[in-house]
Amino acid sequence: MKRVLGSWLLLAIILIIDARLRLTHLFALARTPLFNTLGGDASTYNQHALRIAGGDWLDGDTAFFQDPLYPYFLAALYRLFGHELLPVRLVQVGCAVVTCLLVGLVARQLAGQVWGNLAALAWAHFKPDVFNTSELDKTALGLMLTMGALALALRPSVSARAGAGLLFGLVALVRGNVLLVVPVVALLYLLEERGPLKARLRGPGGRSAAAFLACFALVLAPVTVRNRVVSGEWILTTSGAGSVLYLGNHPGNHFGAYDAPPFVRGEAVFEELDFRLEAERRLGHPLTARQASAYWWDEALRVMAEAPARTMYRFGLKLWLVVNDFEVGDTIGLEEVARYSPVLRWPLPGVGWFVPLAVLGALVSWRKPGVKVLLAFVAMLWVSIAIFFVLARYRVFLVPALTVLSALGGAWLVETVHARKFKAVLGAGALLLMVGVVVFIPPPAARLSGAIGPLNVARVFMLAGERAEAERLLLEAHAVAPTQPGALCGLAELELETQRLALAREHLLACLAADQKYRGAWLLLGRLEEAEGHTEAAVTALKKALEQVPGEEEAAEGLRRLAR
Repeated sequence: MKRVLGSWLLLAIILIIDARLRLTHLFALARTPLFNTLGGDASTYNQHALRIAGGDWLDGDTAFFQDPLYPYFLAALYRLFGHELLPVRLVQVGCAVVTCLLVGLVARQLAGQVWGNLAALAWAHFKPDVFNTSELDKTALGLMLTMGALALALRPSVSARAGAGLLFGLVALVRGNVLLVVPVVALLYLLEERGPLKARLRGPGGRSAAAFLACFALVLAPVTVRNRVVSGEWILTTSGAGSVLYLGNHPGNHFGAYDAPPFVRGEAVFEELDFRLEAERRLGHPLTARQASAYWWDEALRVMAEAPARTMYRFGLKLWLVVNDFEVGDTIGLEEVARYSPVLRWPLPGVGWFVPLAVLGALVSWRKPGVKVLLAFVAMLWVSIAIFFVLARYRVFLVPALTVLSALGGAWLVETVHARKFKAVLGAGALLLMVGVVVFIPPPAARLSGAIGPLNVARVFMLAGERAEAERLLLEAHAVAPTQPGALCGLAELELETQRLALAREHLLACLAADQKYRGAWLLLGRLEEAEGHTEAAVTALKKALEQVPGEEEAAEGLRRLAR
């Protein structure tokens, strides 16, 4: 039995299962408007990729605001297959299969052949990865690069660690907070040997650290130089750190998830502009990308220092959210898409299923060669996510490493049972139960998900012209939370488009009563007043929309139109 469970044939079958689950979900998604209607970050990636594929290989004349590798990946696929989303998603399924293989190989190396295959099987059924693989998002690419980097980083040779540096460089161009992981991994290499610092620097550990860092820097250098050439500023990878820190720590963010302030529109394509214009409005003069980022970084630190108790509470909440089984979505989340995909309605494992055994594996195996690198990766990425804000697609980068640690925990537990060390087994059981309870307690953000979740999906169906489904989703959200402004404004927009103006006004006034600063509410009111012929009221509402969001082009255009 052990021979069968540890066989390469079984691993091959697991890879087929991995592909089958993701393809089944993909083709279910293809039957809905969610397949081709892009919003949020997906829309931004698509725009950048089209520009790059069209010949603008520098991708504009400003420093990168978002991590740049994925748009270039998309652009290469667009050049090969045309502007088609199915080939992109099929390639991402291939990336997911490679990730599953790497999880199995690393777990086989550290925990044995049987537990390596079991780790691959667990990852193949990991529900968030089934979901993420079919999204126009950098997660599938990033996970494959991350697992490849970890697989090389665990090897003792200098050449393997140099390769790990190259792959970690690529990962940093997909998920920027990996920048905080790299120095810690290099330090671990340096500390592998004992002796004076000079001896360590000249030894294998020192050579490994130097090769790792040099190759990492080699990958980042073209991006830094490109940013300097196009913007005139030295920006390592992206200029968005300050605004991202503010997003996760401003006074209105109570849960530690994505919660944009009122002056930022809910579309990723506007985020950089809205933050810069608001900073310029406050300071009274134009700002460069680096200056705008520095302003929001300082502003975030200021508001955090003014309320230290609230800041620490929110940081602790974010640490918990990172390992909680609840999926914190942003644009369109897993639970919303599950309405249209049978695979996502199956009881497949989420993050919480891996954490208890991973904690056990970390405690019993941290002395093993290579495990310290895994632990450093998990710890630094966990903390770095909590410093900013938590989204499901951010924290998923932890889960391949957690899967390997789970295999180590499972292997130890089985060996301990066979050795009849029942006190150790009882202690491990108590630990698993305690951690399991913590990670499966629903966080405060879960209370809002039933209302907020359907809103962006409804928006997709509205854009696709399927108003009946959009209205059903909005009414469902409104029933869950009658005073939630998003559902009220969504219903108002739908009714405005279908010329049910009286109902639109009723819902819009209720939305503003719930939140005077709700994004887009004043713009909708301006459109409604204009549709009813109330020019002065429309001008007043559009001016308020422009005051709230200085970059609101639709409001500015409306004011110009009404002034003619």
